[in-house]
Amino acid sequence: MLLPPDSEIPMAVRLGTTSAQTAHARLRQAGAKLHNDEIVHIDGYPPMFFFADPDGNGLVYLEEEPGGASGN
Repeated sequence: MLLPPDSEIPMAVRLGTTSAQTAHARLRQAGAKLHNDEIVHIDGYPPMFFFADPDGNGLVYLEEEPGGASGN
């Protein structure tokens, strides 16, 4: 999902996870280029963090409830 340019969340490919903290820790351990030292909390949005793939493309992990949006 690409977000609109005027969104509070920067444009990036959105990935879902049931635990932003676990995904953040695993990517940090794997040496990924993380744009956030900690999980980001923005009112009205789920916990998230931003990172880049090896080609420099922006990606964001958003925490979802099990069976949430990706399960519908």
